[in-house]
Amino acid sequence: MQVFQDRLFFGSDSGKIVEAEVTGSDQGNSYTCTVVPLFDPLKSPAALKTGLEARVVVRATSQPTSKMSLQNDYVVSLPAAPDDTTVVASNTWGTGIWGTAQWGTAANKQTFQAWGSTPGAGYSLSVAAQITSGSLAAPDVDLVSIDLTYDVGDVAT
Repeated sequence: MQVFQDRLFFGSDSGKIVEAEVTGSDQGNSYTCTVVPLFDPLKSPAALKTGLEARVVVRATSQPTSKMSLQNDYVVSLPAAPDDTTVVASNTWGTGIWGTAQWGTAANKQTFQAWGSTPGAGYSLSVAAQITSGSLAAPDVDLVSIDLTYDVGDVAT
């Protein structure tokens, strides 16, 4: 990867040089954005934690379809990627309606969040989030936070 004049370029498997963030696809194919934050023992490294629910808070121009999964004990094992997220892009070239579309207007970002079940257990946890894109417009999604609720197990003697 290389940044040149504030534009990100990378090499493809076939040897092409590709500019990132131009469209919402990777050379015409959908791609999945994945984030796996650092694993955290959550203030009790010797206690087993059981994940209950998690949420991903994002700011975006349209609601993305995200998939969350609980990762445990420094092992990343992601589920199948979520379906492609459709981006509402009324001012993208070729999608506007003549006489009604406004060129150069930016869509307002909104905050989206929803709790979902994240089963699993471990001594150190991380919540992974995945979003798939394959649309004409480049996705405009900002990750704000990832929250997790969990139970801590006790040792019975």
